[in-house]
Amino acid sequence: MDIVFAPKDRKKVLKLPIVPPDLEWDNPQKHETMETIQGGEILIPGLRGLTTLSIDSVFPMKKYP
Repeated sequence: MDIVFAPKDRKKVLKLPIVPPDLEWDNPQKHETMETIQGGEILIPGLRGLTTLSIDSVFPMKKYP
């Protein structure tokens, strides 16, 4: 698995040389819960939120080959 950061036009691509072993992905979904007339609850599926990725690492100050 490679991790690549790039804009849509892919003019500038940044690829992580080593994939960190402890990646944390967050993919929230915005659900709503409504109460019914009978006193129960129903779950209304919502839209997906933004996917985020957390990386804990040390990045070098200069470029390496």
